[in-house]
Amino acid sequence: HVGIAKLNVVDTIAEIVRDNPRLISQVPQSLLSHFIDSITIWGRKARWLRIFEVFLEIGGFSFKRNQDLVIKLVMDNFEELIDLECDYRNSRFLPHSDERYGKTRLELIWAGDHKDETRTLVKYHYSSVNLLALLAAGKNAANQGKIMQKVTLDTIIDQIISVPLSKDGKRVPVGTRGFDYDGVYYVRRAWTKLMGNVYLSSLDTHAIAQFQNTRRLWVWEAGV
Repeated sequence: HVGIAKLNVVDTIAEIVRDNPRLISQVPQSLLSHFIDSITIWGRKARWLRIFEVFLEIGGFSFKRNQDLVIKLVMDNFEELIDLECDYRNSRFLPHSDERYGKTRLELIWAGDHKDETRTLVKYHYSSVNLLALLAAGKNAANQGKIMQKVTLDTIIDQIISVPLSKDGKRVPVGTRGFDYDGVYYVRRAWTKLMGNVYLSSLDTHAIAQFQNTRRLWVWEAGV
């Protein structure tokens, strides 16, 4: 029933499971795989990706058993599942007839996509980054290492900086008429959380080396 239009099964399941230790601790991998399959078959819907969030925490504390189950599924389906760019120019994830096809993240924010409750690519992008952050939460060193292999510290910093930048590198000024800067802050929140959970809380030598070598933190560049 997950793919049936106007039947919001996912949010119903989320509310039943949320902060329920007995249910969360017994969730089978087959159920988690079903949500992955729904996304790959029916398309990118933020609420389908957000369902994983309720399985990863109990009362605000990370639940390692499910972190380890979910990260395997995520890594096995990373390209299909995780949207780190929110760039739908020449994208295979949208039909050409979709009015969002051809738009960048900034153009989607301009269009108010992040305000949509269901059919939103910006929220899917946010949920992708937030999911990775939750998988690394609680100083889960193994998961931190797996995510580091997919997302470098430079990539995270570049994403935080570039949210309000247009194609020519110009920043949309705060207060610009018709542009909702809340969309920028919303996306940045996920990337900042990912940086904290993966890099700032890690004592791994690779994470420390990335901090020492990242160009955006220690090297001043004109115009940056």
